Amino acid sequence: MVELSAESIVPLLESQDQELRWAAAKVLGALKPDGEGVVRALAQLLSAEDKRLREAALDAVAAIGAAPALEEVARLLEEPGDVGRRAIEVLAGLGPNVLKHLQGRLAGASETGRRRILTIAARLRGAVG
Repeated sequence: MVELSAESIVPLLESQDQELRWAAAKVLGALKPDGEGVVRALAQLLSAEDKRLREAALDAVAAIGAAPALEEVARLLEEPGDVGRRAIEVLAGLGPNVLKHLQGRLAGASETGRRRILTIAARLRGAVG
């Protein structure tokens, strides 16, 4: 039996094969390994052109802990559809400390980005947020 380790899977995130990259992200999310290096490697995929790959990386970052990828995840609040909505969930899952970071993004955000930042604030602080 082959034992899976994050160290053996992370290099697959850079494969030319999109399916292999997607599978590596899914496996890393399931393994939930410790270490900023894994999250940073996954964060690189958050800017991929392939929506499915971005979603898999976002799910993996959420499962592992998004704090090291906060900036990359926050940028996804501007994304339309499922990716942007999932970014709300990931950032809200980080707790109230994320609000300080998002407050600085509010002025330069698009209408969609502002609405999503306010949604996170409302979830974390209640309706008064």
